[in-house]
Amino acid sequence: MVVLSVSSTLLVLAVGWIHQSIRLASILRSHERHHQSVLRLSRQFRDDAHLAAQVIQNENEIRFLAENSEIRYQIDDLTVTRIHQTPSDDAPPHRESYQLAVRSEASFDLLPDSDWVVLTVRRRRPPHAAAEPHTSNPDASADSTPRESEKVSLPTDLVVRAAVGRWSDERSDNKAPPREDSLP
Repeated sequence: MVVLSVSSTLLVLAVGWIHQSIRLASILRSHERHHQSVLRLSRQFRDDAHLAAQVIQNENEIRFLAENSEIRYQIDDLTVTRIHQTPSDDAPPHRESYQLAVRSEASFDLLPDSDWVVLTVRRRRPPHAAAEPHTSNPDASADSTPRESEKVSLPTDLVVRAAVGRWSDERSDNKAPPREDSLP
C-alpha cells in the first residue's frame, strides 16, 4: 500500500513536470518566432530606408519612394506587411508579412528633418492591467494621461532608426547623415 501511494505520487509529479515543460517549450517557440520576425523586419526596413529617395507617412503606413520602385509598410493589428511595387513591371506587387507576438504594437515615425525614419515595436499591457492605475513611476505627474505613462513603462522589442537615402546616388558626400549608432 505504501509503495503504491509513493509511486502514484511520483507519477503525478512527473506528469505535472512534463506538462509544464511542454507548455514552456511552446512559449519559447512563440518567442523565437516573434524574435526572428522582428529581426527580418528590422533588416528589411533599414535597407529600404537607405535606398529610398523620399518618404511619405500616413497613419498606419509608410512609403519609401526610390527612382524605380515604391515600397509600402502597412500595420494591421499584429502584422506588418511590406509591399514592393515596381511600376515598370507588369507583375503583381511582392508582399511579405511579419507576424508580431500577441499584445505587440508597431508604429512608424518620420523625424522632423525627414532624414530619419523610426520603426518601433512595443508590447501592450494585458487588458486586466490597463484598468489598474499606473503607480510604478513615482515621478510621473498626476496630470499625465495613462496612455503616456503606459508607453514609458512598456517593454520595447525593437527600435530601428534609419537614414533615408543613405545609399541613394542623390546624396553628396558632404551631406552624408551621421552614423546610426551615434543617435541619442
